[in-house]
Amino acid sequence: MVEPRRDTDASRRDSDESFDQLTVPEAAERLGLSIDATRMRIRRGTLPTTLIEGKKYVLVARSVSDEPRPDTDATPIEAPRIAVESTPDSSELVTQLRSEVTYLRQTLDAEIEARRRADHLVAGMIDERRELTATITALAAGEIDHETDLRRNDDRTARDPQDALRTRIQGAPRDQDAAWVSDTLIGRLRRLFGR
Repeated sequence: MVEPRRDTDASRRDSDESFDQLTVPEAAERLGLSIDATRMRIRRGTLPTTLIEGKKYVLVARSVSDEPRPDTDATPIEAPRIAVESTPDSSELVTQLRSEVTYLRQTLDAEIEARRRADHLVAGMIDERRELTATITALAAGEIDHETDLRRNDDRTARDPQDALRTRIQGAPRDQDAAWVSDTLIGRLRRLFGR
């Protein structure tokens, strides 16, 4: 434990007329601090002290005692409340703030709905990606023949008019060789990513 710093040269401080020797509670009151805060400052050594006949005194500059002490009863929360209550246009301010809150709530609701729609679209894309991955894996392993793949593709285009239109524009399927399978997969990937 660190020993509190004490001024051992009390005679030098006593002769100096610019300091008052005060007890801890008196110094706390004059400095506008709590007693505990004053004791902590003494313990840290930021307030000079002297020990006279076994009693500790805080040395406070006399210029501090001449300054008006700040009002410690006022809190920062009370000051704005008083300012708002004293304005004659407080009802207009309240109305403006309420309209701002309403606008922000509507904006938040719109953003939540947009996020929900985006999540739904992403979930659909993930499902389609899983289906395509399974199809690619099955085709690579030779588990699905090309006719089964064509029927699945026709079922999908019947459900989605844009895919049906793309199929009509691209024309009838070509040979059932590896190049055609590759083109079909590329077409699916293009439809998946919208290119």
